[in-house]
Amino acid sequence: MSKSMGTPEEDLRILREMLVPEMILEPDTGTDGKPRIKLTDPDNPNTCVTITGLLPHTIAVKSDAVPCTGRCFQSSRGEAKRSDYILICAGEKERWVVFIELKGSMKYASLHGVASQLLGSRCFFEYVRFTGRMFWECPDFLSAYAERYVVFPRSSRRSEGCSDMRCMEALGVIEVRRIGERMGVRFRRMV
Repeated sequence: MSKSMGTPEEDLRILREMLVPEMILEPDTGTDGKPRIKLTDPDNPNTCVTITGLLPHTIAVKSDAVPCTGRCFQSSRGEAKRSDYILICAGEKERWVVFIELKGSMKYASLHGVASQLLGSRCFFEYVRFTGRMFWECPDFLSAYAERYVVFPRSSRRSEGCSDMRCMEALGVIEVRRIGERMGVRFRRMV
C-alpha cells in the first residue's frame, strides 16, 4: 500500500484499482478532438446523453450497478436505491463529483424516489472515499470535490412530472439541476 496526497491523477488511479472494470466508463474523443462521455440509462438504452467539455481527469462510475444494495438494505426509506452514474471530474484548480440520474420518463417517477437515488449514490461515493483512505492509506483520497446533483428527464416539457426541483432540495438533495437537453450537454452547464 502506498501513501499519497490525493491528486486528481492519484484519485483516478486508485478508483481504477478499486472498482471492477465493468463499473467504470472512460471518456472518449469526439469528432472535435475533445473528450466526451456518453451516459445511457441502464433501464432504457434509448435514453442517453453525451457530456462534452470535460475536465482533463474524468471518469464515470456506474453507481446503479452496485450489486449488493438490495441484499443489505430493506429499502424502507429508499436507502437501497442508486442513481445511474457518478461523474468524477478534476482539473488544475477544480474538482467535481456529479451524481446523475437519467429518466426515460418522469411521468411515473416520484420526487422522493429520484432524491433517494441521488442520495444513495452519494452514500456509495462516501463508502468508496473511505475505502480509499483506509485501504490505500491515502488520507486525502477524493477530498475537496464540490458536489452537484443532476437529473436528465427524457422530456424537457415542464408539465411532465418533476418540474419543481425545489421539492427535491427539500428532501435533502442540494442544488438539483434539471437539464432538458437529451442529446448533449456541456459539462459547465451541469456545475
